[in-house]
Amino acid sequence: MKQVVTAPAIAPSARGLLQTVRPVTGDDLHWQGGFSFSPNGCITAALIDPQCGRATDDLITPSDIPIVVDYVPNAVVIAATCNALSGSAASELGARVRSMMEAAQGPPIEQELWRGDRALADSLPNFFLAGGSPNFQNLTPGASDAIPGFYALSALQAALAECNNGARGMIHAPRQVVTMWQRFNVVRIEGSVMLDAYDNWIVAGAGYDGSDPDGEVDATGNTMWAYATGLVDVRLGEVNTVPGTGVLAEALDRGDNSLTWQANRFTGATWDGCCHAGARVNVCDTCCDPDAAGS
Repeated sequence: MKQVVTAPAIAPSARGLLQTVRPVTGDDLHWQGGFSFSPNGCITAALIDPQCGRATDDLITPSDIPIVVDYVPNAVVIAATCNALSGSAASELGARVRSMMEAAQGPPIEQELWRGDRALADSLPNFFLAGGSPNFQNLTPGASDAIPGFYALSALQAALAECNNGARGMIHAPRQVVTMWQRFNVVRIEGSVMLDAYDNWIVAGAGYDGSDPDGEVDATGNTMWAYATGLVDVRLGEVNTVPGTGVLAEALDRGDNSLTWQANRFTGATWDGCCHAGARVNVCDTCCDPDAAGS
């Protein structure tokens, strides 16, 4: 008879969104029905002559910047099935799906933040990286020509410096793009996070597919998009299992004598919408041709 042993471990993705931010967790789960907030950013500071009063017109938030941000949460689901006759494996299935949730929840959260598939399908107010905010700025020349790797990073850095008074932000990119930046020492690793020269967080999400604002991916792999935003907040609800702990009968499918456990948790990932820019990156070219630039 075969011996049942512990399966090889699954470790969460590194340098992704959940490893870069500190997700908000805890017992306050009222946000699961939807939440809103007033951005702390979206402000402008100005230097004026103190003898001439305040120049309030220069400090008013532009009309295309959100005053209130609304968000409708999503849910991540993990499921596992085993044969009801497998003994100890069946009794551990609930614990297994909880462990699988912790290891595998990152990419689907990142994918929705990047592409906004559910936001688009259900007409939700949720912001997403691929063009889904009211003040998205396309940094790509002609809106289609790819920017060489180094220059794409510098363009995203400049966009962050020009909004929200230059506050630190996040640069989101597929791993192929981030690997190129690492190769040329323009990003560095500190603990569990990556940073650029200005201490903006570099997020290399496993769920980031490099798609453009129309949701399209370059089939050649020669170009990929990267996006810059303010700091992203991630909220994670409690992990719930279906059926509940120890209720084997509710998990049983008598047709094939299998047991299925499911784990789910509410999630939310958004930012204030004050800073949002994107660029098509040429992953084959690292820098511009000086001769071409001067011609």
